[in-house]
Amino acid sequence: CGKPETLLETNRYLLDHGRDNSSDASKRKDVVVVPPVYIAPTATVSQSVIGPHVSIGAGCNVHRSVLQDTIIDTGSHLSNTILQGSLIGQDARVQGREQFLNVGDSSEIGFA
Repeated sequence: CGKPETLLETNRYLLDHGRDNSSDASKRKDVVVVPPVYIAPTATVSQSVIGPHVSIGAGCNVHRSVLQDTIIDTGSHLSNTILQGSLIGQDARVQGREQFLNVGDSSEIGFA
C-alpha cells in the first residue's frame, strides 16, 4: 500500500465492507468492541476497548489497552497502551502509553 496512511485507509475500507467480525468479537469477556473490527479467533484480548477500524491478527495478546484505527500483525503482544492510527508489526511487543506508533516486525517498545 505504500504509506502507513494508505494501509490504514485500506483497512478501514475492508472493515466497512464486510471483513469485520464485530458480532463475534463483542462476545468476548471484558472487551468493549466498537464496530467495525476484526479480531482473529486465536487472538487473546482482555480488559480492552477495541475499535473502530481495528484489525488484530492471529496469536496476538492484547491486555488493558485501547485501540482505534490500528492494525496489529500476528503474534504481537500489547499491554497497558493506548494506540490510534498505528501499525504494529509481526511478533512485536508494546507496553506503556502512546498515541501513534509504527513498530516493525520482532520489535520491542516499552514506555515508562
